[in-house]
Amino acid sequence: MIKGLKVRLRFGGFLVAALLVLGGGSVSLAQEVTPEFVQETIVKANQGIARAQYNLGVLYVNGEGVRQDKVKAREWYEQAAVQGHVRAYYNLGVMYINGEGGGLQNMKTAKEWFGKACDRGLQLGCDAYRELNEASH
Repeated sequence: MIKGLKVRLRFGGFLVAALLVLGGGSVSLAQEVTPEFVQETIVKANQGIARAQYNLGVLYVNGEGVRQDKVKAREWYEQAAVQGHVRAYYNLGVMYINGEGGGLQNMKTAKEWFGKACDRGLQLGCDAYRELNEASH
């Protein structure tokens, strides 16, 4: 059951990356990932702007404009999450359930992140949280 859950959430993680790239004020598919865009995102992320921190995490996960680095992605998602960025909560849950970003697979931590995303109104977080509950995690 966990294997099926992992596959579904991994797929969900990729699906969510596509959805987040399209909406919610995040990186847009219409936005060309130029060196200038990446540099601006890095500057804003270092200034503590949660949306930029989240977007930089997305860039690192996907290897767009930067070398793919899931450890750095997780670090940027964590910084955005500290500020309450709901999509960062969800993406951290996906990383923990898949054991990505330098950490071991941790269902309890994944469930906590999904729960936070759900509490803030992200349906994908609610769905993932429910699936983990049904799988007895």
